[in-house]
Amino acid sequence: MIDLPRLKTMLDTPELAWMIRRLRRRYEQGSFDLTRPLTLQNATAQQREACDRLLGRKPTTGNALTVRPDQIERLLIDAQLADNLRESLEAIGGQLLDLRAAHLHVQSEWRNLFERSRSRIEGDSIRCAWLDELSARGILRRLSNNDLDQAIRLMDRSIDVVHRLPAEGVTLAQLAAETCGDSHALDHGQPLSTLVIRAAVRLGDSALPHSAQERRRVWDRVGVVCDELSSPVLALNLIADERSFTGRLLRLSAAEGEPCRITSRQLLRHPPQFDPTSLGERVYVCENPSVLAAAANALGRACPPMVCIDGQPTTAAHLLLTALTRAKLTLWYHGDFDWGGLRIANLMRARYDAHPWRMSTADYLVADSGRGVKLNARAVNAAWDSDLMTAMLQRGFAVHEEQVQGVLIDDLRKTVTIGTNSASAV
Repeated sequence: MIDLPRLKTMLDTPELAWMIRRLRRRYEQGSFDLTRPLTLQNATAQQREACDRLLGRKPTTGNALTVRPDQIERLLIDAQLADNLRESLEAIGGQLLDLRAAHLHVQSEWRNLFERSRSRIEGDSIRCAWLDELSARGILRRLSNNDLDQAIRLMDRSIDVVHRLPAEGVTLAQLAAETCGDSHALDHGQPLSTLVIRAAVRLGDSALPHSAQERRRVWDRVGVVCDELSSPVLALNLIADERSFTGRLLRLSAAEGEPCRITSRQLLRHPPQFDPTSLGERVYVCENPSVLAAAANALGRACPPMVCIDGQPTTAAHLLLTALTRAKLTLWYHGDFDWGGLRIANLMRARYDAHPWRMSTADYLVADSGRGVKLNARAVNAAWDSDLMTAMLQRGFAVHEEQVQGVLIDDLRKTVTIGTNSASAV
């Protein structure tokens, strides 16, 4: 039952437009409490007069104008204009939307997007944590302007890129071209770059970058080259073939017992070849440059081959370590006894099957750690020694490489074989 002409004459007026808008909004948002009044602040005299006349009440005064929806509905029914208020609103202004249901549907579609994305990286805790961050912080929604179709395309491309990480010396432009068909898709400021670099931060155990230099460092740690000349790797007495420029450079430095910095550019354009018959089967790897420098000072040309990764391995370090392991050389790694150092050691073990060098619980406990830096970050389990994390938590102090470099240099001097029964074996 709708008497549309009379209904429009009664309600569809400029003075009552505010009331109709508010009523429609309430219905569309799922609020059906007709006893909750509508209030208009700073109402005009015309708006107040129209409401008073509609409800048949005495002229009201004051700053705020109040109307009860249930009174309007009763008025419509009694006047036989409509069966209810909702029907009247739809007759005047068109069908009411169910915004709550629409919102729930959209939320469901976003959840489905992340669930589908998770299925592509199932079982990978680091990449799953990256997805959780994108979802919880609304990063994908913001970058896609809440456009679900655009978000799906961005997410699919992001996962394609992230599946390629860590890489082995690929340039950023090449990675973008091969995965997205656009060599600039991963340039800073692009939505895809903003998404993927957060995955690179997690995969490379980096901090979120805030400068161009920090961004290069993040990409570098997952094997993506932004600058072929930055973040070189440090080597000592690492003899390589004479056919490549890099090999000749390493040989020249080894002949003098001098440390040699090798860039990603040199390793990519002039990859060296290594032979265990020239090097021996073992290469010692340390975390900090001061340790390699001390070894060069103390032993010179007599020092066994060494590599310093200088913290988290960069692209240059990954390229060099990969070349060494492919040549069937065994890596022995020592780093700091702190949580960051244990994360690096875990990575070295997982990626290069590196053996721990003086990195056992016994080695930690025998060191003088009472004067070191307090451990205050999140604890990390050592994959090679189940007791090490507990011992470090109990003592509460870090042991940095420089504190034990004398022991390390003695090992190098003796070219010791760390047996399974020694204090430093795992």
